[in-house]
Formats: sequence, C-alpha cells, structure tokens
Amino acid sequence: MERIRRLDPDLYVYTRTLEQDTVLVILNFFDDTPVMEWPKTLRGMSRDLLISNYDLPPDAEGDRIELRPYEARVYRLT
Repeated sequence: MERIRRLDPDLYVYTRTLEQDTVLVILNFFDDTPVMEWPKTLRGMSRDLLISNYDLPPDAEGDRIELRPYEARVYRLT
C-alpha cells in the first residue's frame, strides 16, 4: 500500500496494487468539502471509477476533485 502524501488532514488517499491491477482509494472522513489535487505521479494514467457513495456529475473527473462530506471513491488506474 502506498500512502499519497497530503496536506489536508481530512483526506486519506492511498493506492493498492495486486499484480498488474492498481486502485486509488480516496476517503473523506469529515463533514467538510476538501479539494484534492490529483496526484502528479498518477496523472497521465487512465482512471475508471469503480465505486462511490455519491452520484458524480459529468465534470467530476478533472485533476481537482471536490469531495463531499464523508465521500469515498475508488478508481482503477491503467
């Protein structure tokens, strides 16, 4: 597991890899709406949202992600 370094204490962001499959997990444990910059080390990789506890608007997939209170997202990276 690789923890992505973050300055925002409300977010827990990490990757998990098994063989050739990698997922990025983003968790907001608080009732704030922090903005996460997509990690530079992962830019250029395609991402598929596997699961989220909110419906996402079509423009939610940029390099700046505003997370809602207690939001969780898991992306498959390729």
